[in-house]
Amino acid sequence: MNLKQPLETYHEPITIKKFDKQDMEYCQDLFLQDKEIHVWTVRWRHIIPWIITNWQLMSAEEKNYVERFRLYEDRMRGATGKILTRTLLAQYMNIPIHDICINTGYYGKPYLANVIPERSVQYSVSHSGEIVLLSLGKFPKIGVDIEQIREFPDCLEIAQNFFTSEESRKISESRSSSTFFRYWTAKEAYVKALGEGLNKDLKSFEIKRNRICERGSMLADWQVVPIEISSEYSANVAVRIEGE
Repeated sequence: MNLKQPLETYHEPITIKKFDKQDMEYCQDLFLQDKEIHVWTVRWRHIIPWIITNWQLMSAEEKNYVERFRLYEDRMRGATGKILTRTLLAQYMNIPIHDICINTGYYGKPYLANVIPERSVQYSVSHSGEIVLLSLGKFPKIGVDIEQIREFPDCLEIAQNFFTSEESRKISESRSSSTFFRYWTAKEAYVKALGEGLNKDLKSFEIKRNRICERGSMLADWQVVPIEISSEYSANVAVRIEGE
């Protein structure tokens, strides 16, 4: 429970609080303020016994989904995200873990069902490499994305095909795959927050100074927040601050 990061917006500042594996032992009294985002960063290889012990916390559908992955690493990443989500949501909302009911929307975005509005928490999960990232907040919409930064020879071609011309230009000028992944995670976080899946054209909006620009206008109710993990990872969380 170690970091507050005020962000300048047109609304009240958002505060980021970071949590990690050590904080899991002291998570009995978790509380979200209205303008906070809590970000949990867990390296799944460090908690394998915990994952195995809590495997049964997943629903039958979740276990079937996870166990379809051929690679062990993919199964463990998926299981960690689902178990961590259920465990922490129960703590934040102060309800029994077996009362957590998670459904999926039309495009596959998971959401809490049958929850009293005053207790409801929006969340989003992403994982890459050894890290599972979970973000939570009392915002109308929230999405998070993380990618392990790596050499990616095709990044400029992908940017030219799927990003805006301005984003592609900045990636080309930087000659750095980290710039590509910074834009990629920011755009993916926004798409995940919307819950529209592949229906959202990545060229239909642009990331500018941690804001969302669509049809030439900045979206006043949206904020993109870079999350510092390490030099090996790029991560962003997108939140809709107001509205339905």
